Amino acid sequence: METKQLMFQVDNIAGFITAPHLNPLQNNMCVNRRSLLTDTIQHLRHNGRNYLWPLRVKFEGEDGIDHGGVSQEFFTVIARDILTLEPKMLDLFEDSRLVWFMPEGHCDHDAFYLLGILCGMALYNICVVNFHFPLALFKKLLGHKPTLEDLKELSPVEARNLEEVLKEDDEVLELLYLDFTAKGQEIVPRGSEIPVTKWNRQQYVEAYVDFVFNKSVKRQFEQFFAGFSRGCPNEKWKMLLPEELMAILSGNVNYVWEDLRKNAKYDAYEPSDANIQNFWTVFFELSEEQKKKFLAFMTGSDRLPVGGLSRMKMTIMNQNKPDPDYTYPVANTCYCMLYLPNYSSIHILREKFVHAISFYEVFGAA
Repeated sequence: METKQLMFQVDNIAGFITAPHLNPLQNNMCVNRRSLLTDTIQHLRHNGRNYLWPLRVKFEGEDGIDHGGVSQEFFTVIARDILTLEPKMLDLFEDSRLVWFMPEGHCDHDAFYLLGILCGMALYNICVVNFHFPLALFKKLLGHKPTLEDLKELSPVEARNLEEVLKEDDEVLELLYLDFTAKGQEIVPRGSEIPVTKWNRQQYVEAYVDFVFNKSVKRQFEQFFAGFSRGCPNEKWKMLLPEELMAILSGNVNYVWEDLRKNAKYDAYEPSDANIQNFWTVFFELSEEQKKKFLAFMTGSDRLPVGGLSRMKMTIMNQNKPDPDYTYPVANTCYCMLYLPNYSSIHILREKFVHAISFYEVFGAA
């Protein structure tokens, strides 16, 4: 997977190097945090964009210069905003906490096109964007057919019920009074007139799964796919397996926090310095949620790229500022650098550090 990802990135670079006539400014985006979703939709709908060039995001009123970190936070925040959008585009399944497209009639199809563009842009710019989609989406993007196992991931209760249908004997099956409908919709022509029996139950389950992942969201997915293909003009992503595409785009949550310390580098500090020892003591005291906030503080996302924390090369730097006890740690998200003042005690370090990661969603540096 890492080799494929490297080939994809190299092909991205080759694409815009060999197109000097294109204007790189065409993929700059300036947005306000308070109106992020509205601003983004406006940009995507009305501004001429050249998606072949790397995305450069500017948050109004902030100093961050985008070398990758600002874009990453943009995708993190926009995903969160879209998940709370009304009317809803995405249906949350409570038993899995995953989402799927709202069925026909619930949302403007143009919205799914724009959602696809955002996901394609994230992939093209090697940013993690987590909408909590199941593996089935990445199968469909790559032309693979979702199965009952995919429904088990998205909606475990529904999948278990279908598995029981496949196991029940004739008498119990008759008492269930099932027909070829799902969620009030016929899943085959004249489905409400076809009872589920021992002889057609396999076809019923297959039709049910096909309805959930294909028929009920046909236009939504078509629009999403069209947008995805535009937002990611490099088609080399099609060489990935569905699991690989999901891992690269959605990130992972395999947090081995000790790897962060093992791979850390230091500038104007030594690993044995008291301030560094205090930093790691405070870090490992944090709750899991606070550690994830630190990850978002450092990278713009609380999810990990391919390779996890073992691939994250964080540098902790001492800028030798005067009066360090009165300043806060600052993260350079683009280069994964932590500017850590040389505090006089672990107590001050703890106070300043916890405050900084609790209010990280404004860039002081990038």
